[in-house]
Amino acid sequence: MNSKEKIAETAFQLFTQNGYKATSIAQLVSGSGLSKGAFYHHFESKKAVYQYVIEAYFLSFYNDFDWTLFINSNLKETRKMVTEMYISFVTQIKEMTQNNTSKYFILFFEAYNNLEDFKIAVQEFYTTFKAILSHKIEAEKRGSKKAAEDEAMQLIVKFEGLFFWFSVFPNENIHHYLNN
Repeated sequence: MNSKEKIAETAFQLFTQNGYKATSIAQLVSGSGLSKGAFYHHFESKKAVYQYVIEAYFLSFYNDFDWTLFINSNLKETRKMVTEMYISFVTQIKEMTQNNTSKYFILFFEAYNNLEDFKIAVQEFYTTFKAILSHKIEAEKRGSKKAAEDEAMQLIVKFEGLFFWFSVFPNENIHHYLNN
């Protein structure tokens, strides 16, 4: 791991533990084990490392998501892929936050409220997600557009709700809930 990645990993841990505002540059430098010069070589400010962390740990997921996986599959395959995606995502978040996924939500919503690009990317992701699911449901079930949108929203809410549930109860078996 290079020094920039070390600073970013340290920053992610400190931002999830303390929040952006309560984390100092001194803590970032000390936690990374690098010099203040090394910090400033890679980042001009705490805000710059914060934006980098949000890009690396959050925004890249939303911006780089491969929608063709869902577009080129039927509804049953899509549901299976969504389930696998959430299981993988929750597992990664659990590892990154050292089994304290509720801290992930704190940093997520802090970024959502403070960084307009992040907010827009998240909204676009969920709008696209809902549209793809709605289209598949409407096409395969031959139902109304409104009913398909409602079912798509219920599916998204199920997964996001389980993710939140898992943050509150990290020792529960999320696989059981996601696979039912």
